[in-house]
Amino acid sequence: MNFFLIFTVIIFPLIILRSIKKIDCETTYLLGKQETSVIRGISAIFIIESHFLAWTIEMGAEVNIILQLIIGQLGGIGVLLFFFVSGYGIYVSYAKEKPGWEFIRKRLENVYIPYVFMKLVLLVLFGLKGKNIENWGNRVLRILLLEDWFIRVIVLQYFSFLLLRKFLGLKGKKILIGSFVIDGILSLAFVIQQRPLGWFNALWLFTVGFVVAEYKTEIFIWFQENFIPKCTVLFFLFLISGSIFAYFKDEVFWINVFKIISGCFLVLFLCGILQVRELKSNILSYIGERSMYYYIVHLNVWELLSFVNNINLKVIVTFFIIIFFSECLFRGFEKLKGVIYGMLCKE
Repeated sequence: MNFFLIFTVIIFPLIILRSIKKIDCETTYLLGKQETSVIRGISAIFIIESHFLAWTIEMGAEVNIILQLIIGQLGGIGVLLFFFVSGYGIYVSYAKEKPGWEFIRKRLENVYIPYVFMKLVLLVLFGLKGKNIENWGNRVLRILLLEDWFIRVIVLQYFSFLLLRKFLGLKGKKILIGSFVIDGILSLAFVIQQRPLGWFNALWLFTVGFVVAEYKTEIFIWFQENFIPKCTVLFFLFLISGSIFAYFKDEVFWINVFKIISGCFLVLFLCGILQVRELKSNILSYIGERSMYYYIVHLNVWELLSFVNNINLKVIVTFFIIIFFSECLFRGFEKLKGVIYGMLCKE
């Protein structure tokens, strides 16, 4: 068993189990900042693990077919969870007040600018490595326009919320309906453009996050009776709908609906579990705060290490470079931001 499988099958599940703590006192909230940060961390690792699976198999690694089926779905689950907690967090923060220009500044500061910063640094590294980059201007433009689908879609969702909440003044059920309409428009646009299925079959969970945030009290009350049977049914419905999607996804287009449905069952199951348990992990919170850095860095590091032919060595080296380089970029951007703010304050 190689290092990748040891981490995926043994180490990371233990980290997740260790993060599940008994709640010391009664609570009436579903997800706090601590839980959303941990879930972001889990999401990031799930996505990385699914990519590592494909990359190691390409290099000739032998992986049990059952493990392939399970690990291969982690990326999709990670994306579903990430969109959900992003939507939930935004809705909770701005449900009672309209987002102003501060909202835009935070999105630029926390998503767009660090993304561009990371991508430009990685572009320079690829150039130094000797990769032939024919048109630097075109590459920079693609970066500025958010060439990575995951980042582009989440940014579109942020500005869709801004449109609905600030400029149209919607709230409550109206903003939920408006957000689902925009999800439909985005999905249709991606289909017409023949974008990969992942561009639209998970973005609906952003609005599902809105729904859970809007009805969190009702959800909390619903779980007060028959807790175990309800959680059990939700978990099996998640498995069944997710399995249907995974089995038929390459055969019929409409089966993508089952991924959205499975995501809904998953987040409801998660909400139920968080009634009696809390997620607390310094490791996963740490990764969650840097989840975008981990996502972007891991996509590029594997290619940068194309000269390494030993699978185990490449996985281990890539794993540690992701941690180290993500932290360097995170701290580097924070320092750069501090310098810029300092210069602006002096003026």
